[in-house]
Amino acid sequence: MKLIRTRDIRTPLEKSSAFTGRAFSQNFHNADTAEGNIYVNNVLLEPGARTWWHRHEFGQVIQVSAGIGLVGNEAGESVLLQPGDLLIVPPNEWHWHGAAPEQFVMHLTVNPGNRESTIYRGDAVSDHEYQAAAAKWLGHD
Repeated sequence: MKLIRTRDIRTPLEKSSAFTGRAFSQNFHNADTAEGNIYVNNVLLEPGARTWWHRHEFGQVIQVSAGIGLVGNEAGESVLLQPGDLLIVPPNEWHWHGAAPEQFVMHLTVNPGNRESTIYRGDAVSDHEYQAAAAKWLGHD
């Protein structure tokens, strides 16, 4: 077993080359450790903040712990996530995730993989793409 005291983990502001808006992340576990081949992160996104388009070689699991989140994929589908919701993103699916326009979101991300696994980053999610998801689920323009 490995106990991780989250209070001891820094929560830095993330790079603007991966997020639109302000995002803070705590890295709980890296895939290159002896305890397993997963990345585990806790992410807090301010209202309207979101990741850029990206995909994970082995998929991703997202579970919301607080606030309201939005997730979109390359097929134009989107979902609204609320506390307790768990979303499984299949391997190599281009997607983004973020906070609702007037709500923060905090979510745990679990990314299977190993030292060779990769996250592929694309471009920023456009305001139009983000607003379309917000309008669908929240009535925001």
